[in-house]
Amino acid sequence: MSHLEILLVDDDPLIRHVIADELEEAGHFVTPAVGGEAALELLRDGGPFDLILVDYTMPGMSGGELARRVLAMMPDMKMAILTGHSELPPGEEPPPCPIITKGVRMSEMIKAVEAAAAGEPLKLAHNATATRLDLLVDQMTTAPAVGGVTSAMHATYDAQKEEALPDAFSSVLDRMPGK
Repeated sequence: MSHLEILLVDDDPLIRHVIADELEEAGHFVTPAVGGEAALELLRDGGPFDLILVDYTMPGMSGGELARRVLAMMPDMKMAILTGHSELPPGEEPPPCPIITKGVRMSEMIKAVEAAAAGEPLKLAHNATATRLDLLVDQMTTAPAVGGVTSAMHATYDAQKEEALPDAFSSVLDRMPGK
């Protein structure tokens, strides 16, 4: 896909920075906006955006309200909502655009953003929320690998019991079947 001009609207500076960096790394151009009013001002100034990516929960104007206002002014604008929630609050009208959960791996988020910009349905991998560590643990869960990982961790930390291992390693071992 060719590069996209994306307006990223999120009130959280860290989230805005991380998502913008990942999208730019994928070859897209990102213009950040701190909230709904800032986004509307950029749109009034004529920003040539292919997609508006907006956080759902922001102070002042919610992402759903921003989406409705933008689509009333520019019905052909492609938009997607980002949310950290698995469900919208009860009684709230769903936004009139696709929803992308913030907990997905960045590679999956980029695919979803590109699909939203193309007007295609969002199709995330069945394990889209799995971290790289989760995927690595899944690959290592054969019995010989589990035994090897377990003994290597115990030898490295000169630990006879799991309680003596650092928490991060204990949590990895806890997720391995047949350890």
